[in-house]
Amino acid sequence: MQKDADDTSEAAIAAAVANAALEGIRVEPDEQDLIRRHQRGELTRDEFLAAARALAEAKADPGHV
Repeated sequence: MQKDADDTSEAAIAAAVANAALEGIRVEPDEQDLIRRHQRGELTRDEFLAAARALAEAKADPGHV
């Protein structure tokens, strides 16, 4: 991804994280990393959704730290 695209993507993620915070939702760094990987084209839509679901399920596990 080009530098300008990286900057735009980071600005979009920062705005989304800030908007979520206004709603009382915290977007964790590992979740933001997953979004970045999808934005860079490292994950297909289906891979992203599967990874997001697995991450959410792992965090919902009472044994999750």
